Amino acid sequence: MKDLLLFVKNLPLGPVERTLLDSILAGDPNNVQMKKIHKKRSGYYSAKARLVDILRQHKEELREILK
Repeated sequence: MKDLLLFVKNLPLGPVERTLLDSILAGDPNNVQMKKIHKKRSGYYSAKARLVDILRQHKEELREILK
């Protein structure tokens, strides 16, 4: 778990993406996530897409940690 937290901490995320990731990991529903990042629906989905792209770029590192 410590390695996973370090991995997440070192991801190149902006403040919106980091807040969104924290909210997702906390299990918040979509409407709460939108409120936490102070974005409307389109901004929320754009931020979520950026977050997924960043995670996808680092998926091999994440796989090694989760083994």
